[in-house]
Amino acid sequence: MPNHVAHIPECDDGGPRPTWSVLVPCYNCAALLKETLESVLIQDPGPERMEILVLDDCSDRDDPEAVVGAVGRGRVRFVRQAANVGKVRNYETGLLASRGILIHQLHGDDRVADGFYQAMEAAFAAHPAAGAFFCESDYIDEGGRVTGRTGREIAQTGILAEWLPRIAEAQRIQTPAMVVKREVYEALGGFDRRLDCSEDWEMWVRIANRFPVGFCMEARAQYRYSAGNNSARSILNGSRGRVQRRMFEIVDGYLPTAVVAGVEQARARGQALFFAGQLPKVMRANGFAGWLRLCREVMGFSREPFVIRRLLSITVRVLLGKM
Repeated sequence: MPNHVAHIPECDDGGPRPTWSVLVPCYNCAALLKETLESVLIQDPGPERMEILVLDDCSDRDDPEAVVGAVGRGRVRFVRQAANVGKVRNYETGLLASRGILIHQLHGDDRVADGFYQAMEAAFAAHPAAGAFFCESDYIDEGGRVTGRTGREIAQTGILAEWLPRIAEAQRIQTPAMVVKREVYEALGGFDRRLDCSEDWEMWVRIANRFPVGFCMEARAQYRYSAGNNSARSILNGSRGRVQRRMFEIVDGYLPTAVVAGVEQARARGQALFFAGQLPKVMRANGFAGWLRLCREVMGFSREPFVIRRLLSITVRVLLGKM
């Protein structure tokens, strides 16, 4: 196993294993952790079938342990890092501690809809060759209002055909929507320590490169996008583009050459349009300096005429107060 990913050993203590390990990494999001845990506990099949772990990356502005005590009432295990280790190392702590056959990582400000675990378990039972299953996600704001959703990949639950080039071209999965067999992490290792964002996308590509992946129509997750979360911060501080390019270098190093050649241009265009779409919030937060930085990001990925027109159109609309 390379040293940039954690080795996840097999569970070999000989004891009975739960079907589920629900891993809830958190950092300074105790105000929303109650909703997250309640969305799991309302579906709790019991400790013999599900373990629930909250993994706190040494929060310094709130008290997630108090939330776990109040909401979990002894049903949820709390693990606190002695010092802030960063989200990838925090994820590793959960994977290493897990004993479940199926691993669900649910960020401490996200939620799952009723029936999520039952639907996912049924999907794996019907398609045992799958290494992972995912579902649609709602995007929710800080108040829990739905602001959008990810796409529906197929019309009924099943294994996805030609999935590798699709996930290599664009990030189509939010983490709370994904369930992975623990044996897959045992084979591939943990999330890549060289990345401090898009580590989830890299993992989904890595899984698709080795295992069949399925889509579950009956389940639904909710991914919270707020001004304080890691995705938003990485865009505002300018680190997102740099890390995204590094992630592409990593996956291109192990993907089949034909897959890379087939997705390279569309992937770059998609990233350019993504960054262009962030202009309104960046300009509101950082003014001209933010606009200039983001323009460089956009053109660093693609200078196609369509992309430049989109960039200029969004800029004008922001300046006119229409976005």
